[in-house]
Amino acid sequence: MQMRFPVRMSVATGFTIMAAGDAAVQLRGNGKWDPHRTAVTSTFNGATSPGVLYWGRILDSRWPGFAPSAALSKALVNQICIAPWHTMFFVVWTTCLGSLLYGGGAASAEHRVTELGTTLSDKMQHTLPGLVVSSTFFWLPANAVNFMLVPLHFRVAYMSVCGAVWGAYTSYVAYQE
Repeated sequence: MQMRFPVRMSVATGFTIMAAGDAAVQLRGNGKWDPHRTAVTSTFNGATSPGVLYWGRILDSRWPGFAPSAALSKALVNQICIAPWHTMFFVVWTTCLGSLLYGGGAASAEHRVTELGTTLSDKMQHTLPGLVVSSTFFWLPANAVNFMLVPLHFRVAYMSVCGAVWGAYTSYVAYQE
């Protein structure tokens, strides 16, 4: 099955699956749904899904096939080259966009920017290292399964489901007070 509009489909799939996953986790956790939080996490997943699709194609061209050695090579390269950056951008995205959606009020713009900088700096120092380590234990096996068993046209859906699980965890970490 060839995707007719791969970028649009990957954005829609990534956004929708993450939105459903994040909303389900919120409802299960505290019984309340925060649409702003879901918007923040799902727009990140939707925006990055085309890159995931094309990166997978690059890895497949370098290590073709579904053999365990090819799958492991792709999973390791992905984990080393992409995962730390992707996790860092998720922290930046959720912190900055979340601040725009939740921020405001009577505080001056200068005060909000200073507060955002402090919050972002704290998350980069205290949250990011743990997330990068955790991502290795989650994404390395998920990517090995992806590259070994999942056909290319189902990868965005599979990775989005994995992303919803991972996103639930990272969203929980990102929105901890």
